[in-house]
Amino acid sequence: MNRVLIISADANDETNRIAKALTDRGATRIVLRADSPVSVLIDTLKLRKKLQNASVIHAFGGTALAAATIASGVPIIFTPTTRPTRTLTSWCRAIAAYRSLDIVCTNDTIRRAIVTRGFDFDRTHLIRPGVNLASVPTTRDNDLRLGFGFSNADTVLFCPLEITPQSGHAAAVWALSILNVVHPQYKLLLWGSGTAVSRVRELVGRTLNPGIYHIADTCNVASVFAAADAILLTPAGYVPMLPIAMSMASGKPIVATVTQQICELLEDRHTALLVNSTTPRAIAHRIVDLMSDATLAWKLKDRARAEVYDHLTQSKMLELHRQLYEKVSGSQNETSSPSFLKPSEA
Repeated sequence: MNRVLIISADANDETNRIAKALTDRGATRIVLRADSPVSVLIDTLKLRKKLQNASVIHAFGGTALAAATIASGVPIIFTPTTRPTRTLTSWCRAIAAYRSLDIVCTNDTIRRAIVTRGFDFDRTHLIRPGVNLASVPTTRDNDLRLGFGFSNADTVLFCPLEITPQSGHAAAVWALSILNVVHPQYKLLLWGSGTAVSRVRELVGRTLNPGIYHIADTCNVASVFAAADAILLTPAGYVPMLPIAMSMASGKPIVATVTQQICELLEDRHTALLVNSTTPRAIAHRIVDLMSDATLAWKLKDRARAEVYDHLTQSKMLELHRQLYEKVSGSQNETSSPSFLKPSEA
């Protein structure tokens, strides 16, 4: 079975990681340029020849879905990379009316939005992003901490969400600015790159001493977990699920604000300490509550990693995709494909 993935060049980290895991199992990846509508159109026209032998196309994002619809008549699987708008859902319903279209939802929040707007529930599939457990370090790397400007005596809180307006980094910055006045050992580590970083740097410059924060712009977010003592998640809108799952796998206790997506994976006082408020003072209090109770912190991180091992591994994600590809294409050939099923984690 010839599986072809189409993604945009400006896809987020979660999309790129899912696509890489699938291509490592034999799928073909095609990247659409994202610099202008003209380049997207040119790439779409070029796709016709590349998709001649495809048995199923997996499109990540609205641009890729448009290209797949125009360029070929084979069955399409669509994964939204952001929370879908009403227009996009209407477009999906129109496509599904005359050809095979299934939607893979990385979380229940997306699935609920699509189904409540009229898309057939049976054509939606919940496949959460899976974590390669071997890639997320669980032990502290003191040399990495020193490279970021933190000492071994510091308590480093890591925000692993990409720096975007939806990731709520402002709440984390303000919470640490309050916390650091009373507890100067608390430091903030952010991760990301792009246009939003300059706005975060400006905010941090107004609220924090430059010596108590660092922005890691490495492309490998997994490695940064080794510098942290705890994880801080303060999303203000839709965010990818993979960084949340990676946080659970990191062996670090988590403090998170309450959103629909957060509550799909994290449970208060079971796998994280949740904050039912986005005020910096409430977040700061919750951080102190967590870090002052070593027994609770140990239980939270142990349960969180166990849940990832049971439900959110990369091999489980790949198997669910394999089953869907097989169902959509009508092929049974993948059943005996050891290269696709071989797990990448121990």
